[in-house]
Amino acid sequence: MGGKHPISIFTDQDAAIAAGIEQVFPSSRHRLCLWHLSKNANSRFGLLKSDKNFKNAFYKCLSGCITPNDFEETWKSMINTFKLEKDDWFNRLYGLKEKWCTTLSKDFFSAGILSSQRSESTNHAVGFKANKSTTLTEFYSIFQATINRWRKIEEKDDFDCTRGIPTSELSMSAILKQEANVYTITLFRDFEE
Repeated sequence: MGGKHPISIFTDQDAAIAAGIEQVFPSSRHRLCLWHLSKNANSRFGLLKSDKNFKNAFYKCLSGCITPNDFEETWKSMINTFKLEKDDWFNRLYGLKEKWCTTLSKDFFSAGILSSQRSESTNHAVGFKANKSTTLTEFYSIFQATINRWRKIEEKDDFDCTRGIPTSELSMSAILKQEANVYTITLFRDFEE
């Protein structure tokens, strides 16, 4: 790659690979694959496997929190509620939070990739599930439906943008008024957040 390091590298929790990445690609961001993390976590849940509230809290920590404070509060609440303060695995996992928590990695572009498995990453980015048994004809139909869905969403967004400037739940400060006039509705919502 002409001496360039990848921006990010997704792997499972293998310590040898982590050490190799740190040595060979020191400027790359090492991320933990959420698919592998979820799979490993399920084997650690024990009796909590059947607790819907626990699973919801855990998966919110993985990729559902909006801000770092939201993550910290959700994590602390989960650890306290389910009495995991002394659990070695959860304590180690928390120590690696910058490698897996999507909320803490918004400072670099990863194209929505959350997994080291190409099919999992593609399915997440494209928004549909294909597997080994999906025929080429089925894949084409699914892909066409996905493209049509994207186009309809884009047409709706374009139409909404032509109908006026976005409004806000917040008081429209001078900067929000300026951004409402300049940005698309989607970008305005991102800016507002």
